[in-house]
Amino acid sequence: MRLLITGVSGMLGHALIRLASEEHEAWGSYKFHPVSFPQGQTFAMDLVDETQVKERVMSLRPEAIVHAAALTGVDECEKDPLLANRINVQATKSLARMAGELGAGFIYISTDYVFDGSKGDYAETDTPSPISVYGTSKLLGEEAVRASCPRALVIRTSIFGFNIQNKAGAVEYVLKSLRRGEPITRFADQFATPIYTGDLSRLILELLARGSEGVFHVSGGEKVSRYTFALKVADVFSLSREMIRPVPFKHLEGLAKRPRDSSLSGEKVERHLEMQLPKVEEGLGRLRKDLNFIERSPHPSLSPFKGRGIR
Repeated sequence: MRLLITGVSGMLGHALIRLASEEHEAWGSYKFHPVSFPQGQTFAMDLVDETQVKERVMSLRPEAIVHAAALTGVDECEKDPLLANRINVQATKSLARMAGELGAGFIYISTDYVFDGSKGDYAETDTPSPISVYGTSKLLGEEAVRASCPRALVIRTSIFGFNIQNKAGAVEYVLKSLRRGEPITRFADQFATPIYTGDLSRLILELLARGSEGVFHVSGGEKVSRYTFALKVADVFSLSREMIRPVPFKHLEGLAKRPRDSSLSGEKVERHLEMQLPKVEEGLGRLRKDLNFIERSPHPSLSPFKGRGIR
């Protein structure tokens, strides 16, 4: 199958194209950060430039598009809602419309932040109620996708992994801080169901292979607080927990609101795929193995992944 994956310089996108290229003809787009992979082919594309996108999509004629690119900075979206709308809504709408014209499958990666976090354990049947510009823009993106591609697959999730760009995600921040002997604080009463990007990539491709459609919550198999997640990172990477301090959840002044409990119920996807979603420790263990493999590999196209200092 010929796949087009957007956002391959992002945390999910790079994991997805590495896995997809093992069995498919995988193409990936990025905007600012050029990346290359052992098999998948990549190119620059500005998703808000509809003319450029249409030329590229129509020339590739993908059989399926996985739209993983987004403006994911929650505070950045809050500060610039117009940009959030252009990237997360309008560009998504345009890309989904092109997929519809080609008769291609369309998978849209959404977020647990479409919910307000007042109750947690959200099922696909629960009504979204975002409390931030980011969450609102992703929900509007979902609606645009369903309008253009009624048989599209919408995946809501919460991820962890490692970056190939020069920025730190949740795992990287914890590891670097602990190795420097720096204390860190994490909310003890803010909850999510995070999943490793490598595991999520595998599940996305399985759902694609089955022709799945509609909304699925594809997240981790357990609900954890930000504090508990940091403790699990320390354990899996054999580091001391002593510098990790629990603090109560609060909305920081001047920043976007975050849901207190955005955990997702994975019962639907577990029934659909007849499997259990992975626990946090399992995902962290695979993340560590993936990093060790990349550091040892002589392949030059893996060089952007090396030297991240988080093994």
